[in-house]
Amino acid sequence: MSDQHNDNDAIMDNIDEERVLHVQDEELGLDVDTQVFIELSFEDRTFAVVTPATPELILFKEADEGTLEELEEEEIQALRKEVDHALSSFEVKMESRGDFWYLSAELPEALLSDAELIEIPGEEDEDSDHLIILAELDRGDVSYLLTTSMDPDMYIVEVDGDAGRIVKDQSELERLEKLMEPIIAEMDAEAAALEEALEEGEG
Repeated sequence: MSDQHNDNDAIMDNIDEERVLHVQDEELGLDVDTQVFIELSFEDRTFAVVTPATPELILFKEADEGTLEELEEEEIQALRKEVDHALSSFEVKMESRGDFWYLSAELPEALLSDAELIEIPGEEDEDSDHLIILAELDRGDVSYLLTTSMDPDMYIVEVDGDAGRIVKDQSELERLEKLMEPIIAEMDAEAAALEEALEEGEG
């Protein structure tokens, strides 16, 4: 008998909603716990689609002519106490993990259902990013926005115990994406429906 596998051999595994994988990647600046959304076994290996376990915190300042400019690390450090104070009403604070900032816990659902959204145009072929405004800081001459994305980053990783190694081989990525495509499409549709509901709530 042949030992060869084909794509039909992939088995989607049942997901433990509490499953957490730690992802560390120096090149991408990642050192973060992630939540598993999709997991499948394929060719005696296990792969997963993961996203950071708590929302990423993205800070902007209002630049000239009302445009938004993302803050540099030094600027974020200078605002840290004020940011934590602004976030305290949600019972969360900001935490540095790798090259990024995250919230210390999930946000209350009540906030998400009554959130104000902004759209940040993507670069070149990238889609726009839709952000939830968590709070505003006014320093007189400069105003700052504390936001988190409606569409958190997702990564495909190979599972190794409680850790995930990001898959970077392009051919392997393409094959895995094809296998996971139906599930990811369903998740995208659910996110779009939530975003539409939020926008209707603003109307």
